[in-house]
Amino acid sequence: MELITLNNNSMAENAYLYFDPQTKNGVVIDPGDNEKDIMNAVEANGIILTGILLTHGHYDHLCSANEIKAHTKAPIVCHTDEKVLLEDPQLNLSVIFGKSLSVTPDKELADGDEIKIGGGILKTIHTPGHSPGGICFYAEANGKVFTGDTLFRESIGRSDLYMGNHDQLIASIKQKLMTLPEHVRVYPGHGFGSTVGHERVGNLFVL
Repeated sequence: MELITLNNNSMAENAYLYFDPQTKNGVVIDPGDNEKDIMNAVEANGIILTGILLTHGHYDHLCSANEIKAHTKAPIVCHTDEKVLLEDPQLNLSVIFGKSLSVTPDKELADGDEIKIGGGILKTIHTPGHSPGGICFYAEANGKVFTGDTLFRESIGRSDLYMGNHDQLIASIKQKLMTLPEHVRVYPGHGFGSTVGHERVGNLFVL
């Protein structure tokens, strides 16, 4: 499996293209404001986009989801508890940016659901706290976890937005992410990457 990170955008958000170089099947995780770069990378690498995966429903992570779906016909995928945020411009915070964006998911996930990408698999880990339907995507075979705004390098996501919950966020991280093998690389929604091992000893929020 191959990974391309894209973050040349106005909101310092990391978008990830994760694809099988053999079958060319791939997904984009949290497309954000990266439509042009994503579509250029899809074309340059011959990727067949089979999913637009959203770790949560805030504007900075989903603002180009509808456009990428229109280009590729790939379904938009989120956790079932996040649907209300995606569809409501107030709750997904698009109104703050002068937009009125509504995104309708084509498929809803539950904790433990697996997404097949060619020869690879992403497992859904429900990590509420930043938002009610926040999820991470774990590629066990490749030692990667995409954490959205749940876990950052030596930091954590906000819990003061709609239906955020600090205690729930900490519990999600400790019980579901810090229990992953220490070598697993963390790919967050903003900022630099890390490893589970580093966060176990270097993240003051979850010590």
